[in-house]
Amino acid sequence: MLEKIDIKIIDSSLDKLYIENPVAKDSIVSFRFKVDKFKAQIETGEHRLLMVTSRVEIFAIPQTPTNEVIKLEATISSVFKVKDIDSVLDLGDHKIRNKDLMLKIFDLAYSTARGLLSAAGRGTTFHSALLPIVDPTRMASGFEELVTLDFSYLK
Repeated sequence: MLEKIDIKIIDSSLDKLYIENPVAKDSIVSFRFKVDKFKAQIETGEHRLLMVTSRVEIFAIPQTPTNEVIKLEATISSVFKVKDIDSVLDLGDHKIRNKDLMLKIFDLAYSTARGLLSAAGRGTTFHSALLPIVDPTRMASGFEELVTLDFSYLK
């Protein structure tokens, strides 16, 4: 079923990028990652685009304990065009019921976020901080109760 769906990523952006307290790359010994759960929004207009957004924080732990932890913060969005979105996602009562497709979309959004952050981190403290690979069900709210993923409509 999933291979017959017409879905395209038409835009991705890294917004609100902020790096505090930058230091030399060689003094970092490890990174910690915090990724908020994805939020899905569907445009109500003619195009019916699906936007998936998440906020990411990466903490660089310095080698010397007296140095402060360095933080990168960003909001990442990916916009998808899904042909026949209402029937494909099985929308109803502000819920998305097509669990398999939403997992694929979240997986694509997360992989895109990994690439955007890797490119944005070049030449900074976060050059080698690549988001870990994760199970997309852990990134989406609502999968605990089948797929009652709350989403909002954009005008």
